[in-house]
Amino acid sequence: MAKNNKSNIMVVDDLVEDTKLLTQILTENNYLVRPFLSGKLALRSIKIEPPDLLLLDINMPGMDGYELAKQIQNLPELRRLPIIFISAHQDIDVKTKAFEHGGVDYISKPFQAQELISRVKLHLKLEKQNADLEKANTELKALSQAKSRFLSSVSHEIRTPMNAILGFAELLQYSENLSEQEKGDLETIANSGEHLLALINDVLEMSKIESGHINIQPVVMNLNELIREIDTMFRLPAKDKNLQFIIERNEQLNQPIVADRSKLKQILINLLSNALKFTDQGSIRISAKLSNHLDTTLSKQAKLNIIVEDTGVGIADHEITQVFKSFEQTQSGRDSEQGTGLGLAISRQYAQLMGGDISVNSCLGKGTAFKVTTICELSNQKPLSHTTNKNARVIGLTPGHPRYRLLITDDIQTNRMILKRMLMPLDIDIKEACNGKEALEIFYQWHPDLIITDMQMPIMNGYELVSIIRSIANETRNTPIIAVSASAFEEDRQKILALGIDTFLRKPYRENELMNALAQQLDLVFLYQEDRERRA
Repeated sequence: MAKNNKSNIMVVDDLVEDTKLLTQILTENNYLVRPFLSGKLALRSIKIEPPDLLLLDINMPGMDGYELAKQIQNLPELRRLPIIFISAHQDIDVKTKAFEHGGVDYISKPFQAQELISRVKLHLKLEKQNADLEKANTELKALSQAKSRFLSSVSHEIRTPMNAILGFAELLQYSENLSEQEKGDLETIANSGEHLLALINDVLEMSKIESGHINIQPVVMNLNELIREIDTMFRLPAKDKNLQFIIERNEQLNQPIVADRSKLKQILINLLSNALKFTDQGSIRISAKLSNHLDTTLSKQAKLNIIVEDTGVGIADHEITQVFKSFEQTQSGRDSEQGTGLGLAISRQYAQLMGGDISVNSCLGKGTAFKVTTICELSNQKPLSHTTNKNARVIGLTPGHPRYRLLITDDIQTNRMILKRMLMPLDIDIKEACNGKEALEIFYQWHPDLIITDMQMPIMNGYELVSIIRSIANETRNTPIIAVSASAFEEDRQKILALGIDTFLRKPYRENELMNALAQQLDLVFLYQEDRERRA
């Protein structure tokens, strides 16, 4: 915008009479006018001082209006310049060509002064609105990026101490010298840590959803196996509240499907956590089925229907519309003083990402039923088993394994200590490094069989360390590397894996996750506590 807030308008027309008339009309209406009789001279001036709007004739010698418009469109800083073509041509093809060359409007000669000013005012107003919107959008993007950086930092700062809290709580639970009270205290610490972690995860997940950073990650899976995992998680808590925990199983669910297993599991956990929280008597029921098979030329699809019902406090009619809103809670939710009000919002977003939705029916004082629908693909492949026995602790390696050398790299001593304690039953040689530079020196001298490295470290971080190791031109470049990170963002995980990482563990990780990663990379066979007890 020019000085004194007057709009700067350029007029380009080879006819002196028309140029004078346009200049007179615009000046009388308080616009600053820059007249030119040729496109070539106008282009030079535009590059030095872009106008707010261009009135452009079409037929001119040398460089006509179309060519000038084309030259302007090729300059990134001028692509948004409003161009109004003014011409004596009435032919529709000429007008169409004007719009194809970036024109926002077309005025036919002879023109009326009132019409000209009205159109100029309109396009200046529209351009200001577009500029304001673009500025606001840029500011919103900057705010979103700042929020993502903040949440990433918060995630790292919280997950790092949580790794210590949950890690040591898990290790201490294996102690044989604990009293019943101490076992209860440890369980309280672990449960409180898990609750805090769940709250942080909810906030991070909603942030990722809002910024469009959530993607579907389909795998071949078995629904009955997933439901058995859910059964293991919720049956005992339901029993503690004297609730019936009913699961309706059927053989149809053994059909392998392709779906996002982690998101389906999270949906069920969120729905069942709510059912458990708001149900004090009666039952909680889960039922699932595959239906409405859809044969296509590319794949065989099916609709997955899951219903979670409870006999809890229910939801009032006027609150039904609130349950899926972020940070919104029903009266019963506020009374419980638990949660963030994000679980159902996240669950519905997940279901919609998977081609479905979540609906709810409820009767105050009688109970609630949530129905989840998603679209999945039927598969003939064997799904990877996710069933693990958390109570089967690894106590050693089966005979015949060599003595392995393992390098732990982390700038936080507590994290290194947890890893060493978890790995103690394996009787392996361990060396430590507190940054990538130290790790690289040990790597060259000691040639470890496997490296476990954090990614955020001073002096030399994990990204640099892995890049150097993978660039080495000998057999050691293929040394298995397990990355551990406190980042909760999927793009960070993908960035880490792209370096040539073999396995990724997100803090806080569990002992069985670590052992599974080691077994996969070194082809280990473990001895378990339950095996020793069975043989005794």
